[in-house]
Formats: sequence, C-alpha cells, structure tokens
Amino acid sequence: MTRSDATVSIVRLSIIALSLMCCDAANDLADAPPLDPSSEACGACHGREYAAWRESPHGRSSDSPVFAALVKEVRSSWGDAAARRCESCHAPGHDGSDRVGCVSCHQAVGNRGARDGLLVVDLAAPIAAPHAPSAAPPHATRPGDLLASPVLCATCHVLTGPEHFVEGTYDEYLASPAAAAGLTCQSCHLPRREGRTDHGLTSVTPPWGRGGASLAGRRDAIAGMAAGAIDLGLERADDGGVRVYLTNARAGHAIPTGATLVRELWVEVRGADAAVARAITLGARLTADGVGVALPTEADTVVISALAPGETASRTLALTPPVEATLYLRPVRADAAEALGFDPDEPELAPIVITRTRLD
Repeated sequence: MTRSDATVSIVRLSIIALSLMCCDAANDLADAPPLDPSSEACGACHGREYAAWRESPHGRSSDSPVFAALVKEVRSSWGDAAARRCESCHAPGHDGSDRVGCVSCHQAVGNRGARDGLLVVDLAAPIAAPHAPSAAPPHATRPGDLLASPVLCATCHVLTGPEHFVEGTYDEYLASPAAAAGLTCQSCHLPRREGRTDHGLTSVTPPWGRGGASLAGRRDAIAGMAAGAIDLGLERADDGGVRVYLTNARAGHAIPTGATLVRELWVEVRGADAAVARAITLGARLTADGVGVALPTEADTVVISALAPGETASRTLALTPPVEATLYLRPVRADAAEALGFDPDEPELAPIVITRTRLD
C-alpha cells in the first residue's frame, strides 16, 4: 500500500467513525427521556447563565413583594381573571415554577399575538440557541431566530390590560431610531460579553432579596443603563434664569416604559441659595373623580408623562448659577409603595441617582 492509499484509507475510516458517532448521538437523543424543563436542570451545565438568570428580573419575576401586593389588589378590585392576566407574564410556570424560566424563552416557538403573555412554549422542541444547530447530546438545538427577535419580548412587554395596565413598549421600539438602526431589545438588555450572553437582564426592577454588594451592584447597573440612555443638561436661558432639560437620547423605547403606572423619574435642581425645586417629573398621574390616588386599582383616569425616543422635556427656572441638577429614579413611587404597605425608603425601593450635572 502506498502512502497515498494509506492516507485515503485513514480518511475513509475517520468519516465512517464520525458517521457512527453522529448516528449514536442521534439515537441517544431519540431514546432519551424528555428533558427536565426546570431552570435548575439547565443550570447543571450552564452554570454561569443560570447564576445570572437567577438574580435577574426573569429569575425573580414572581418573587417581588410589590408584585404580590399589586396582584392582591387587582384580584380584590377587578377579579380573578384580571389577576391571572398579571400572572400569565410574571408566573407563566413553563419551567414548573412561578418564574420566567429558561424554557420560557429557549423553547418558545411563537405566540398567539405579540402581547399579553400569549406565548407558545413547546417543551418537546429542540432548544433555541444563538449558535449553530446541533444534534449532539444532551439535547438538540435549533436556530434562535425568535430568541433573538423583539417579537419574543413583545409577548410580555405589550399589555392591553387588565384595566389601566396598558404598556406599549414594543410599539415604542418599532417607532424608534434604535429599531431603524437594526438594534433589538436584546442589544441592550441581553448583551454579549466575552462571547456569551449576559442573562442578568438589567431593567428598572426593584432588586428584591439582595443585600450588601449584590444590592448595590444591581442599583448601580440600573443607574448605568439609564444614564447611558438619558441626557440631563443645564444652560443659561435667553431671558434669564436657567433652563434644565432631559432628553431620551438613546433608549429604544419611551422613558419611562413598562410598569409606568408605578415608576417615577424626576429632576431636582438646587440653586446657589440651597433651595431645591422639582423641575421635571415623568411617570403616571392617577386620579379618581379628579383627586390624586396612589394605585391603578383606585383610579378612574391615568395620564402618562414619558419621553419618546429623541424627545426632550425642559423647564426654565428663576435661578442664578451655580446650579446643580440631579436625575432620580424610583422603581416604585413613594405613594404607591406606602399604599401597598412598604416603606418607600427601604433599600430596594429607595431613590436611585441616575446622573448629575452642574452649571457654574
């Protein structure tokens, strides 16, 4: 046998061996019992992603005492069907728990509408993944087209009720410069770091159940994300005084968005005489018979103040420099927190400083 013949034989044997391995892998998959849908089972191999997810708003989607208190109010005021609509997104149960588990996204195959938690999850489907499809054990994978699409996010981040719980985050995104530039929800909230997807899902959600450095880190992450999207400025006004402005410069949706019924952003301005004025407030004004109320379940009218992508709010104040402006965020408005039985200044709910600026 020549060297050339030997090489050809080795290549043929290698191909045969590889084919047998692939067949064995396929047979192993075919004979394998159904995958455990629990997120803990996923974490056995995907430990880094699991650890980040477990501390994320998805991993704690039903853990929030504020959510539990709001659902109780909804059930009492509007009935069981209304409360179930809240739970369809916060506690879908796809992974066997009351959380948005791994399978809620990775085995989602579509929806019955890009709204109201109408997600379709197939636990027999291959796992959606950002990498090439594979038939190798322990499970098959498939292209993650839906996984990478804002349509998946829209399924739970567009609400048409119950009652005043109306959220149009996906529609805001579709009309934004971010969408026109090809950016997605995942671009900001599920970024790739060191070749892997960060499952921490930074969002404006009270970081319940954390303490010490973990709580501080989550609050810092919220502040960093918001500061990266919002421009806060001070300038001398043409007719005297100081103009303070706030611009939604880079977010792919309105600010605030999502649970705007309970969130609040505001700008405080401090003048040279140490007087403090609240210059700009964003969030929801809830009223019943024209009188302000704290909770959506008490309101007959809701007026939302928010900045669309690219929009600016401003106000001119009769102040003399030096002037300092600070942008604050509350994940839950102080009056709403108190109405639900919480101390609005406890660590998870205390105001978060987003950014500051100064005019001398």
